[in-house]
Amino acid sequence: ICSAITIAPNPPVFMPVQASADSGKLLIDIPGWNQPFLMVATLENALGSNDIGLDRAANGNPMLVEFRRVGQKAFLVQRNTAFVADSADADEARAAKDAFAESVLWAGPILPGTPARVDITALATTDWVGVADRLQATEQGGYRLDGDRSSIVPEDARSFPDNSDVTALLTFTGPGQGQYVQQIAANPQILSVKQRISFVRLPGGGFTPRAYHPASGGYSIGRYDFAQPITTNLDVRLQPRFRLQKTDPTAARSTVVKPIVFYLDRGTPEPIRSALLEGANWWAEAFDAAGFIGGFRAELAPPGMSMSDARYNTITWTHRATRGWSYGGGLIDPRTGEIFKGYVNLGSQRVRQDLLIAEGILAPYKPGAD
Repeated sequence: ICSAITIAPNPPVFMPVQASADSGKLLIDIPGWNQPFLMVATLENALGSNDIGLDRAANGNPMLVEFRRVGQKAFLVQRNTAFVADSADADEARAAKDAFAESVLWAGPILPGTPARVDITALATTDWVGVADRLQATEQGGYRLDGDRSSIVPEDARSFPDNSDVTALLTFTGPGQGQYVQQIAANPQILSVKQRISFVRLPGGGFTPRAYHPASGGYSIGRYDFAQPITTNLDVRLQPRFRLQKTDPTAARSTVVKPIVFYLDRGTPEPIRSALLEGANWWAEAFDAAGFIGGFRAELAPPGMSMSDARYNTITWTHRATRGWSYGGGLIDPRTGEIFKGYVNLGSQRVRQDLLIAEGILAPYKPGAD
């Protein structure tokens, strides 16, 4: 690594990034003032404890944010998406916006001689995943972020057309007396993880939100919409879903504009790797039967791909010190319910437990055997 890694905007990128290995500073060029985008924090390297629950590739909820300028200072502000007035009347919408607090997540000076370049090192090295809070909640003790042992990871700074990602090494210090941290940590008083922050361009138009139906069997996201008619519930629930469009919307069966593709973690061993790919691709039959030809497929992740990359749907092979559950979800645009990244975390020890259960059910033992 030289003194700096620069991601040049050619082809055009969402938010140009410069990461200096010498100074340990992380600079970005703000793409526009008062322009909303999404910010997501993800654990690149985690704790490996089912009981604590901070898994590799575990995602936080996307935050709707924007940069605002006041003089020579930039503010990163999180919008309050829980309370809105979804109205064409700008005054009605503003009345709801002004009624509930926003959050200034970060502030810093605009660098001299630049129109919109800022140093976001402090932003990148903040505990956005909530590691310290989670350790406290699981009775592992009071841990704090140690700034002297935390830094950006310059080689992991990346910028693409629709997202820009930065990574930081975060080190937490604490009593080390909790049962779970003693079980998993090299030194339970010093816990070091990697956190990726993704700045994601808002998905484009053309996506129609779908109202959630409680009989659907799915899950929902919601917000209080004060522009609802006076006789209607303020709590508006949306069905999270992918953007899956037919090339011929009028046809009962049609190929799709962009298929849903899930990428399997290359760390998954054989024969489980092949079995998971085969099983995941069974979903293609369901999409085909629903009229979306080629609407879904699962593939092995390409070499070097991060399971935390917001551009890809992922199936992560998740190791923990003890067996635990598997789960899935999605990174969702809070305005519309559109899933822009789906994820599945598979507990690697579940298959071992399944084998033990099957062995117990089949009881393949000789009579009288110990």
